[in-house]
Amino acid sequence: MQQTNLTAEPELDLSTEGFSVADILEDRAIIMRKRRKRVRTKAALIAAAARELERNGFDSLTVEGISEAAGMARGTFYLYYHSRSNIAADVMKFYW
Repeated sequence: MQQTNLTAEPELDLSTEGFSVADILEDRAIIMRKRRKRVRTKAALIAAAARELERNGFDSLTVEGISEAAGMARGTFYLYYHSRSNIAADVMKFYW
C-alpha cells in the first residue's frame, strides 16, 4: 500500500484533458492546512460540496451529504452556510 505524504504540496496534473473542480478545491483545502481553522474548515466544506455536486448533482445535494463528505458535524455546516444553495453558489464562484 502506497503512503501519502500529507506534508508535501499537491501537484496539479494539467496533462489530462479537462479538469475536476472538486479535485482542485480538495488540493486547495490541503494547501490551506497552515491557515486559521475557520479558513481550513470552510475550504474543506466547499471541496466536499464540489465533490458531492459532481457525484449527485444539485437536486440530490444535501447538507447531511456535504457534512459527511467533509467529516464534520451538520451543525458545523450551518456555522458557515444557511443552505445547500449558498454553498453551491460558492462552488460556482470558484469554478468561474
